[in-house]
Amino acid sequence: MRKSKIKRAFEKHDKLKRELTWGFVPLRKLQFKLNRLSSLREAKYSKNRNRSYLGKFEHDLFWSRGVESVSRNHNINYLALVREAILKAKKERRKAVIVEFGPGEGNAIDKLSRTHKEATFFGYANLADRAWIKHKRVRYIQDTVELFSKHFKPESADFIFSHFGLAHTEKRFDKNVQQILPCLRKGGVLKTDVYIDSKSAFEENSRKKELRIRVGNMEFKVENTPYFFQGKETNDYARVLTFTRIK
Repeated sequence: MRKSKIKRAFEKHDKLKRELTWGFVPLRKLQFKLNRLSSLREAKYSKNRNRSYLGKFEHDLFWSRGVESVSRNHNINYLALVREAILKAKKERRKAVIVEFGPGEGNAIDKLSRTHKEATFFGYANLADRAWIKHKRVRYIQDTVELFSKHFKPESADFIFSHFGLAHTEKRFDKNVQQILPCLRKGGVLKTDVYIDSKSAFEENSRKKELRIRVGNMEFKVENTPYFFQGKETNDYARVLTFTRIK
C-alpha cells in the first residue's frame, strides 16, 4: 500500500511538472508570444522528438542544415536568389518576404536573415524547435501545411524554399504545393525537393521538359533538376522542383 502511494505521488508530481513546462495551455501561449511565435490553433508537440521548443524532436540528418548545405544539395546559390528577390522588391518600393517551409532548427533561414537585413524572414513548420528563440530576425509560425494560406495572403511572398519539409508530406505533395503557390507574387519562386517515390505528377510531368501549370488565375512554370548528395547527382532518391510564377 505504501509503495503504491509513493508511486502515485511521483506520478502526480511528474504530471504537474509536464503541465507547467510544456503541456499547460496558458503558459504555452505566453511562450509563443514572448518568443515571436504564432499559431492559429493550439500548438501541437510531438512526443517522439527530443529538441523541440516545448516538446521533443528526433535528431535528423537534415534537421540542422545550413543555407550553404541546402545550396549544395539543390545545386543553386540561395544567398544569390534571396538577393535577387530583395532587389526586385526594392524596385517596387516594398520589403521582400522570404519563407522557409520546414526550417528544422532554423539554421538556413537565420543565416539568410543575418546576411540580408532588407527583407522579412519567416520559418514555417508543424513542429517547433527551441533553437528558434535565439533567432532575433526570423518570425516563426508553427502550424499545419493545410493552414499555410491562413498565415500568408495571396501574392504576399517573394521566395519560398524547402529542404525536405514539403517532401515529407509525400503522397499529398502536389496538393500541398497547390495550396502554397497562390501566396507567391508574380515573378516569385518556390523551390523544393521531392522524393522520387512520392508519385508527384509535377515531378513526373516536368522530368523531360519544362512544365506549365495553372492554379486559379495564376500560371507557373515548373523546372525539374537533379538533387545532389555529397557532391554527386542522385536521381534515384530525390529531385528539385522550381515553381516560378509567370502570370
